[in-house]
Amino acid sequence: MQIYMRSAEEAQKVLCYLYMLTTGSPTRGVEMSNWLAANTTNCQRNMFYDVSKQLLYIKYSLTKTTRARQRDKMYFKFLSPELTMISLYYFGFIRPVERFGARLLQMPSVSTSAFDAALFVFDGRASTSGDYSILSRKFCVQHGIPPLGLRDLRQAIIGFSRAWLGEFSRFGAVRQHLEQFVAWQA
Repeated sequence: MQIYMRSAEEAQKVLCYLYMLTTGSPTRGVEMSNWLAANTTNCQRNMFYDVSKQLLYIKYSLTKTTRARQRDKMYFKFLSPELTMISLYYFGFIRPVERFGARLLQMPSVSTSAFDAALFVFDGRASTSGDYSILSRKFCVQHGIPPLGLRDLRQAIIGFSRAWLGEFSRFGAVRQHLEQFVAWQA
């Protein structure tokens, strides 16, 4: 069971990194650490399924920007069709076995409740902002990129999109892909 739990966590880390890179403008780690896959007694879940678009999306409101402006604003991050399917398989098949494994291995109640509600669970606890930075550095190094933490990766992606995406989108195939992506986010 422990081997399964470690393997499932590695798969979850790849899934988490895909969420970071492919769901639109990069989200801060503090905001991501509050995302829930299931309702709790204190909080409502953030992950939903849009039947008309057949896509999963994450809905959240607590961000650095909304706190600074003192205005409530809802943010939506739609997953691509491929990431939607991967997520549905993960949360439908792998996560229930992780919940069972946490109870079978008699993990602390913090772990079992994390597997019940948190979107991402690392080392038997709900993920934190620091976990996302560690994960980002690890994947950057694995792919020959300087080790960028989540903050640096966010800034690089935002800078790239501002500097190059407009020019790059003039290519027909790229423009069509971007239009589809924007349609998912709309």
